Amino acid sequence: VQHLALVARDDQTIGPVSLYMLSILRSGERKSTIFRMLEKGFKLRQDQLVKEFKARMTNPNQSANVLPESGRMPRILFEDVTTEALSLDISQGIKSVLLSSSEGAAIFGGIGMRGDALMRAMAFLNKA
Repeated sequence: VQHLALVARDDQTIGPVSLYMLSILRSGERKSTIFRMLEKGFKLRQDQLVKEFKARMTNPNQSANVLPESGRMPRILFEDVTTEALSLDISQGIKSVLLSSSEGAAIFGGIGMRGDALMRAMAFLNKA
């Protein structure tokens, strides 16, 4: 829904609706269970979008418009992705996505996430 609504935080600051969540739990405190529950609805929606996309590809005259402008397979779930690839996919595909990981280092600990690159990634994710 991020691309569908803007929120005014004050008279001058208007931006997209975003939801940031961070859970810090110790081993054995059901992180994976909670993560799977959170992700379940997104996986179901992505599966539905892919099914509709494939049906549309086999029958292009179908009235439902489920194809992104780029004609790329719709994707709303991201885990192991660079900020450049995420930016491209958001600009050419579905505008509301979930970037998640059960391990924060999978997103912010890569080789390309050092120094200025990490700050640029954080700034991009804040504005995306």
